[in-house]
Amino acid sequence: MIADLPQNTSERRLTSDDYRISDATALGCTCLTALSYAALCTLALQLDSIAAFIALSLPLAFVLQFFFNGLHYCTHDTFVRSRNLNYALGVAFGCITILNFALYKPYHMQHHRYLFTDKDPEPTDRRIESKPQYLFEMLAPLFFIDNLLQSLKTMVRAGIPNIFRRSAPHLSEADRVMVAWNNCILLVWICFAAWLTVIVGTAAIWLYWLPLYLSFVLANLVILPEHYETDCVVGRNGVNSRTIKTGFVTRFFIVGLNYHAEHHLYPGVPFHNLPEVSERLAEEVKHTHSSYLLFHWSLMKSLPWRLRLSA
Repeated sequence: MIADLPQNTSERRLTSDDYRISDATALGCTCLTALSYAALCTLALQLDSIAAFIALSLPLAFVLQFFFNGLHYCTHDTFVRSRNLNYALGVAFGCITILNFALYKPYHMQHHRYLFTDKDPEPTDRRIESKPQYLFEMLAPLFFIDNLLQSLKTMVRAGIPNIFRRSAPHLSEADRVMVAWNNCILLVWICFAAWLTVIVGTAAIWLYWLPLYLSFVLANLVILPEHYETDCVVGRNGVNSRTIKTGFVTRFFIVGLNYHAEHHLYPGVPFHNLPEVSERLAEEVKHTHSSYLLFHWSLMKSLPWRLRLSA
């Protein structure tokens, strides 16, 4: 695929070791994440108070971030070595985060291929013009709602809007079949989660549904800086994508997506090799920021509360 080809002459700095995928690392991180989620749920149930549920909802959401971001690497077949296992894990991670992996895969690959062109299905060229708009875009799970709407649209073919008003990803008939199957799997999962909520009661809301919504908000906070106000130059991934410096814990649960410029430069590099690759490519990345919090704080401060109407 075009997205997996070298973008510039710095490819000579990368070796075969940089592209080597470690199943042990990926599956170990997945198991550690699942254990972290189970431990937080157990702690909340042991404390059994509204205060504990509220306090632990954000850490639970942070942990759930791993599954959405791990799913992202499954689209590139770089999470684990097996293509089939990448697909299976992508579908499983997509169920946890209520996202159709079969649609997200071609959607995301076309984002890489057509970044900053009219064919890019992601709204990477959008601009936020006021504080209310910023708050709405960060708090509303538009990306995930749009994924579900577009996955349903592949089955009914009409009558469903595209939230971002972008070109829909091109899907082959084989892709449509897989999207339909993934819809069925998602429906089974949602029905199971709803049944469990009825059986367990409000604990399921505190331990899954609320953290899931908060994980969507965290995903918005991570996604926005990736290309926001970078250079809109087609094919120059060192200048049209942004890298964010962050600590180990955040980097673990967002699965290294803070190295977004490096990922766009070399999407074939697995997540666990990105930190080392980033050090070698530092001079090629134009847009960097010292932290997610500072990026969003700086953006918020720069926005007016109301749009200024031109005279």
